[in-house]
Parts: sequence; C-alpha cells; structure tokens
Amino acid sequence: MKLDELHKIGARHGTDKSDGNHTHCSESYLHIYEKYLNEYKKKKINFLELGVKGGQSLRMWKEYFVNGNIYGVDFNPDCKKHEQAGIKVQICGQDDEKLVELSRELGGFDIILDDASHINSLCISSFNLLFPTLKKGGLYIMEDLGNSYLDLSSPNIYWDGELRKNASNGVHLNHDRKDLDKLFLDLIERMDRGDQEINAVHFWSKICIIKKGG
Repeated sequence: MKLDELHKIGARHGTDKSDGNHTHCSESYLHIYEKYLNEYKKKKINFLELGVKGGQSLRMWKEYFVNGNIYGVDFNPDCKKHEQAGIKVQICGQDDEKLVELSRELGGFDIILDDASHINSLCISSFNLLFPTLKKGGLYIMEDLGNSYLDLSSPNIYWDGELRKNASNGVHLNHDRKDLDKLFLDLIERMDRGDQEINAVHFWSKICIIKKGG
C-alpha cells in the first residue's frame, strides 16, 4: 500500500516537510514519516513538535492524528496564536525543564519531533531531556540533519531569530558533527549491548528516528 496521505495533507497546509528541499529519492520527509506513523493515525496520542514558526506542521499533525493531542514548543511568544482545538503551544526553549513537567502531566509523549534550532548542542540537550519522557515503544525524530554539518559561526551563514538568540546566550554554534555522531553511536552501542530502552535507530536522508524499547 502506497503511503502518501500525510504528504498530501502537509502540502495542503503548506509545511515545508513535503517540498523539494525535503525530498530524497522521490520521498519527502512525510513519505518517510508515514511509514512509522500510520499505525498511530487514529489512536489517542500525545505528539510534541519542537519548533512552531508558522504553525503549518501543527495543523497538519492535527488533521492526520484525528484523535491526537498536538503540542508545539517555540521560544517566540507570537506562536501562541497557532493554538486551536487539539493544539497547544508552550512558549519556552527546546530544552526547558517545563517540557518534562508537561510530559508528566500528560502521562508521557508518544512521539517527539525535533524541528527547532538545528543547533547540535541543543538537539542533544533536548534528546537527553525528553527521551526519558517518551512512552515505551514511542518514537523520537530528529530532522534537518543536513544542518548538523554547517559552521554556523560563519558570517556567510544566514541566522534566523533562534540562532541569533542562542548565539547571544553563548551556545556552541560551530558544527563539526562529532558531538551528534557521538550521540548516535552511543545509542547504537547501547542497543547492541542489549539496552532494552533502545529498540531501533533508523537513518534516512537528513532524518534519524529512534524507537524506544518496550
């Protein structure tokens, strides 16, 4: 069965996850995601996306997960305007302890997607903070990993508001990928040594999907 419903919904809502810049070998991010997310489509799940911007993805997720509770996180207070029935937005950083409190209140997240700063150190901090809050059998997705190779300290790199904010806070922006690769290799080693918390580590173009054990 061809899975392209999510891709079509994403294109309709205008999320860039379905465009040419997020497509490899004729499959967009959303074609890839649907392979993993189709089983959740009608379940009552808690879905967390780090990074809101224009809210297109949140609206897409709400249409796709018809019984899901969709949560977005962004440091920009303006993103609160994207709240609607079934969609809540938390204003904070992507590695804020408030997200752990939110997860506890909800009984855990089923799926967490990191589409926030794309700064390696923050991606790692978010994973270390939030993966323990993921339900057993849940999915943690990191996307736009092409950015993980960029030297963001270069004046030739365009910085959006998130990068400028974190640069001013002294966050390490010089990407050499070693830090993120170490995280991935550590997860694979844990899995290979029999750690029941790590079920699978899957790589696609610019995407890593980690499935929690249980």
